[in-house]
Amino acid sequence: MWFVLRPFSRLTSFAPVGCWAQFRKMEMKMKFSVPKMSCGHCTSAIEKSIAAADPAAGVTCDLQSRNVTVTTGKSAADIAAAIKKAGYESELLAG
Repeated sequence: MWFVLRPFSRLTSFAPVGCWAQFRKMEMKMKFSVPKMSCGHCTSAIEKSIAAADPAAGVTCDLQSRNVTVTTGKSAADIAAAIKKAGYESELLAG
């Protein structure tokens, strides 16, 4: 992977420009309702399934609200399919 460093200020350090900087801009934060998610096993299965679909995804499961928040470059349909593959129905709340 190549990075080009360009100064963003004459007196401070350099800002990276390259593949990684462009990739981070394409990520989206999505929130799904997963009504039947009720325990640690459920959250683990969902996290593993999403990680299999997108290893770079950030996943946060909230058991109290039964919501899953995902930061990913994949589409909402891809993430919903991963949750379904784990055995759970989901609904996109925000994305």
